[in-house]
Amino acid sequence: MKLRYIKRAFEEISIFISGSILSFKNAHNRKLLSKNNSLSSKHENQRVFVFLTGTSINNIELEKFSNENIFGVNLIAYHRNFHDLKADYYAIPAPCDPRIARLFDFHLKIISNKIEKNCKLFLHGSIKSWIDESDYFDQESIFYTLSNEFVKDSAISPYCGVDESFKGSFTFAIGACIEMGFSEIYLVGADYSKLPLVVGHFYDGEKNTNPYDQNIVDKLHENHRVIRKFCENHNVKLFNVIEDEFSSPVFESVRLDEVYKMIDKASEEAEKNVIRVNKEFHNLMENRKKNAEERIRQLKNQAEKDIKNASVKIAIMSVEKLIKNSLDKSKLDKIYSSSIEETKLALKKKSS
Repeated sequence: MKLRYIKRAFEEISIFISGSILSFKNAHNRKLLSKNNSLSSKHENQRVFVFLTGTSINNIELEKFSNENIFGVNLIAYHRNFHDLKADYYAIPAPCDPRIARLFDFHLKIISNKIEKNCKLFLHGSIKSWIDESDYFDQESIFYTLSNEFVKDSAISPYCGVDESFKGSFTFAIGACIEMGFSEIYLVGADYSKLPLVVGHFYDGEKNTNPYDQNIVDKLHENHRVIRKFCENHNVKLFNVIEDEFSSPVFESVRLDEVYKMIDKASEEAEKNVIRVNKEFHNLMENRKKNAEERIRQLKNQAEKDIKNASVKIAIMSVEKLIKNSLDKSKLDKIYSSSIEETKLALKKKSS
């Protein structure tokens, strides 16, 4: 019995060591970034809503955002109404920690069943070996990132230039959105960027207000100012979606009800555009139908004319052939001589 446990322990240690080595190699493998170039500037002059996991998410009507560009992070997929978002992008950019490999694998499996099939997933390069061994995701939908780089030789930092201790899904999502060309970024559920500061997640079941001392809060706001400046340098507007009882000390704020109105207006305009496009398409098809019918009429008339001309030509040819076949040469000569004599007599009478 002891030998079996010892053998199992050695197997676990071996897997841990080999996994750690492979994860370390992939964590610095810049070849994994080549695919990411296809995302650069893909969404120029568009807006995106980044959904984080603050407790305020429980008070938001997710279905209202279904027609918007959505970027989800971490465990937002655990929200009971997450499917209503129809997320376009999802990020878990944390490096691999072999000590919690099984827990991480558990989360990935659940998330794979929650996100849309066409959703693009951002994972740290150190996780690649796990992904290769699993069948959770379509390989085409996976994009890897490294700790300090998202797109090769890009001037845009994936973590917005913040301190090492503040690097995470929040800063990565903003950096990735800037890389993809979004001109407006709306933060939803970023409760630690509000006042009063709220710590906790929507899945915790409770929230804590201002649990930190002022020094930590000041440091947090300092890094938020770095993010704000980073966005300004790249001509990107960053908005913090807040409820009435909160304020946003660093990021420009926009009220949740104003966001709802903005989305409703966009939906109405989109619906009008669909109606307009459908009408234009219908008119185009009607014009093409009329033009086709006119062309058919012209071709029909020309065909009838051609048939008549061909019929006359065939008739003349038939008569000529009939004449040639019914009269022999001697008769034709006689007719010709008689015509000449008649002509001479007519001329004499006319001259006399």
